[in-house]
Amino acid sequence: MHIQIELPRPGLTLLLIAGIAWVITDITYFHSQPKVQADVVQMQGQSTEPDQDHDHAYAADLIDPQGGDDTDSAVKLKRAEEDLRRGRIEQALLNHKEEILRYQLKQLEEERRSLGSEIDSDLEEEFREATRTLSGLLQDEHIAEQFMLASLNQIREAQGRAQSIGRGLAASKEDIRLGWPVDSSRGISAPFHDAAYEERFGFVHEGTDIRALQGTTVRAAADGIVKEVTDNGLGFNSITIEHDGGFVTLYGHVTTFLVEEGDRVKRGDDIALSGGRPGSPGAGFSTGPHLHFELYLKGRAVDSEGYLPPMFKRDDAAN
Repeated sequence: MHIQIELPRPGLTLLLIAGIAWVITDITYFHSQPKVQADVVQMQGQSTEPDQDHDHAYAADLIDPQGGDDTDSAVKLKRAEEDLRRGRIEQALLNHKEEILRYQLKQLEEERRSLGSEIDSDLEEEFREATRTLSGLLQDEHIAEQFMLASLNQIREAQGRAQSIGRGLAASKEDIRLGWPVDSSRGISAPFHDAAYEERFGFVHEGTDIRALQGTTVRAAADGIVKEVTDNGLGFNSITIEHDGGFVTLYGHVTTFLVEEGDRVKRGDDIALSGGRPGSPGAGFSTGPHLHFELYLKGRAVDSEGYLPPMFKRDDAAN
């Protein structure tokens, strides 16, 4: 398994590096650090978003305990606050890693039972392999933590690139008309900024999770150019499209890619096959088959449901 470890940004003063290194070390070995344990207990009963006033003051002390007004202090302060915020999110995720892994195994078992006895040998082996993968992570806490953090960073990186692409675009909300990237008749498992998602994983849900069977065809939501095709193995796989109307869409937890970077696509064109089954390619710490769909306007994530057609329901087909 390939694990990407993200290092702190270069260019900070030695004092800032020492301070952030202390924070990262504190997070990694949280079981032996009473201060971090206290922070985790506090976060469990509140939002997982950081206390911004506290972080601002703490980061300022790291940079200049005497309250100096160095020209670079504002930039360094922003970076320090971001590192602290990221550390809190990582801590919240690691605190729930065993719960997440056990829930993944449960969902995997339920999906397998739902398919009955008449499945081919290849699919049966896929389920066995996924079960072995998740069980192995449960047995090795260190590898499980690395996998969780790598998957989280892959989500962050994909979102960061989508934001960067969208910042220079001039989108008009009135002109955005999206098509559902997968059949919507199975419903939404986690809406934009879903509170239950944040409680389980420890960070804000910036997209819409659309239920879809594993291997469902994913289609472009609008005309555009494929900007990113990212294959992270068992981590978070994604496709990012820059659209002619000046907005960006991101398609996450895909298991098979049907386009390449630079391809021009039309609304409704096939671009991928969906994933999300725990332990399968592209799933990361997903808890079940679905498509994770995000929409960016001027570099900011927005609720895509406000730009999609009314959701198709299975009951509608009978009327």
